[in-house]
Amino acid sequence: MWWTMLAFAGPADEEAVRDGMAEHWRVADAMRTAVMRGRLEETRALARTFTLADGPEVPAPLADAADRIQPFVRSIARATDLPHAAVQVALLGSACGACHKERGATQSFLSPPPPASGNAMDRHKAGAAWMWAGLVSSDDAVFQKGASLFVFPLEGAPVPAELRIPVEQAQQAAGAWRATAYGSLLATCASCHASVVTERPPDVLAAEMHERFALLGRAREAVREGRRRDWRDAAGELRALEGPLELTEGAWAPWMDQLRRLAGRLELADDREHAAVALGRVAQHCGACHTAIGEGPHAPREDELDDDEGPEELLWLGLLTGDDTLWIRGAEASGMPGIGKAAPLERPALYGQVLVR
Repeated sequence: MWWTMLAFAGPADEEAVRDGMAEHWRVADAMRTAVMRGRLEETRALARTFTLADGPEVPAPLADAADRIQPFVRSIARATDLPHAAVQVALLGSACGACHKERGATQSFLSPPPPASGNAMDRHKAGAAWMWAGLVSSDDAVFQKGASLFVFPLEGAPVPAELRIPVEQAQQAAGAWRATAYGSLLATCASCHASVVTERPPDVLAAEMHERFALLGRAREAVREGRRRDWRDAAGELRALEGPLELTEGAWAPWMDQLRRLAGRLELADDREHAAVALGRVAQHCGACHTAIGEGPHAPREDELDDDEGPEELLWLGLLTGDDTLWIRGAEASGMPGIGKAAPLERPALYGQVLVR
């Protein structure tokens, strides 16, 4: 989010206020993401590092903001369970929005990214981001758009009641009641993500994912070299690979079902161009899952990357890990205009262009 000039800040304070508010947004959104993923310790750690401006030299808007949100930040830092942390994060966002509304502050939010695909998880993620932006900006239209996006029915499957009910409650409420309902929604997301992370021992889960990664790598090489039969064979094996019962039932089921559907589209692709895009969509889905559960391959550090790493490899790693920094680096190396700013929905097609060029 970029903060424009705040109506209540004088010229001398404008930059300090803008930078301070931007930092508040960054840490608050990081806490929201952490709690939604079921990471209580990370959420608490972020709260402990939250910088709250203080002292006579601090511009009045920043000092007032610190006073308003400090109780919530402290409560998050001491939270002993995810539901409590989730509600406190939401109340913090609502407090920010109330202050903005009272002071007539003008803010411009970069629109949260659209869903990366048509699957439920991507729509939930995008909807939650829009709702959060609406909460922090005290913008009912943005909040309602996010709520509608979150509960939009997909592929004939209704949204589970434990997700739908808090969204509907938040749509009908305002102020602290809306924030509490949104916090309940975050807590429900957290419980699901946390159960996925702990559902299988890491060594068994890693073996299952490595098998899928190997098949995806085979398909990628085949598409790069134009070997249609080989990419279709690898995609078919990926689609048919079910693994243990725990990966096909319970919390894992939506992710694995969507993976099989996307692999099926790659299996049916007749030419390199369509296969490259289908491959990118599979990789992006893997990255979305890795990001949601906080597990899986992590983006390599800067010093772990070869200096001559090609753009296609960087874009591939960006999709597979869900890491925007890698995607942007690959985009810059590709020389393709605008690819670095591409919305998630557009990235598989752009990756496909780089792969087959």
